[in-house]
Amino acid sequence: MKKNPHQISAVATERDLSDQDRPVQSPAPSPGSGAHRPIRMLYVVGGGPGIAERVDVSDLFAKRLARKGFEIDWVIHDPEAGQAWQDTTWRGALALVVGRSSHSGLAGQIGNKIRDLSADLRTFWLVLRSDYDVVQVRDKFLVGVIALLAARLRGIKFTYWASYPFAECRIVDAQEGRSRMSFLSVVGGKLAGWLLYNIILPYSDWIFVQSQQMLEDFCKEGVSPQKMTPVPMGINEDLLEHPPCPVTPHTVLYLGTLNLVRRLDTLVDALAIVRQRFPDVRLIFVGEGDVPEDRQRL
Repeated sequence: MKKNPHQISAVATERDLSDQDRPVQSPAPSPGSGAHRPIRMLYVVGGGPGIAERVDVSDLFAKRLARKGFEIDWVIHDPEAGQAWQDTTWRGALALVVGRSSHSGLAGQIGNKIRDLSADLRTFWLVLRSDYDVVQVRDKFLVGVIALLAARLRGIKFTYWASYPFAECRIVDAQEGRSRMSFLSVVGGKLAGWLLYNIILPYSDWIFVQSQQMLEDFCKEGVSPQKMTPVPMGINEDLLEHPPCPVTPHTVLYLGTLNLVRRLDTLVDALAIVRQRFPDVRLIFVGEGDVPEDRQRL
């Protein structure tokens, strides 16, 4: 029996993250296509600086799913200053990169919003005129709605990847005084949440979430658990098979953002408790916060 593209993606994801190297069947062709036609995907990547280089994007999709027969084009929002829309390549595939404005302050913020809107409209047109089988959006809201509409007009699959509760985070940042313009942060968070829980998630063909807890949180918002797959963040198993440095006992490594909203001071408090039994235990943070104060506070 043929599998839909989103089902294939879910199966490939689960198998690629498994500890066992089991044989994986080649993706089934789309209806009406040739027997060896690859699955064509457009992946719109959002979510913060350097997101495209994270393992669940660069390794899982750009490397592993590409080996399984997926042809993936990319729309990547670059945190660095650059062209508003640049055709280039990334990991051997077509990449359409949206750069940030070189201006600072309010002019730069307005310029970035205009660039984002222009890129969203270009993405809509790209989906309409291309032969993709599935469109996936990661952690972006307006383009999530726009890409979903384009996918429905084309009659293709739409999937969404949620790596972090960005909508809720904007509201919490405003409430705890971490946003420059609290009112706009609250409005933006509420609008993003409304788009996510009322349009994007209900009408997605499949949803990938970052953890089992996020799956349960989405269920509380009325999203069906039958169309969600949790994919926890991990590392390439090559690092475990060939560690680049000696393994040090009683060492805990945190790898990720140092944003205050993560409440990482809890780990520091826990370290003091653990040291009562293991005096030589070490806690290492690898990452950075959105603002220098987050790191200084830790």
